[in-house]
Amino acid sequence: MSNQHPSEAEVISAQKQEIEHLRTWINDLQSGMYINCVYCGHRYGPKTDVPVSMAEVLKEHVETCPKHPMSKLKADVDRLTAALKEIVQEYEEPSGCVIDGATMGKIAKEALNKD
Repeated sequence: MSNQHPSEAEVISAQKQEIEHLRTWINDLQSGMYINCVYCGHRYGPKTDVPVSMAEVLKEHVETCPKHPMSKLKADVDRLTAALKEIVQEYEEPSGCVIDGATMGKIAKEALNKD
């Protein structure tokens, strides 16, 4: 009797199969259900004409729902990323002009104060 352990590749493969099995199971369970956003109440139902799973529909909604905290986080990330790009762009101007700390601070404060 040998005590061989599965290889890492075998474990990962088994885990991927289990994940896919569970995703299919969730999609089957949700196929006849209504899915609601708990923040705004928007409702997706089994008769909604969507080519993806209900879980995927809800995920897409969460990213744009004005009342869901995740959409605010996404908007904050987008706004701050744009501000950082602006700072980098001004810092790397071809004229050789380097952005001063006050200007950099002003851009950062503007980005942080926007809602």
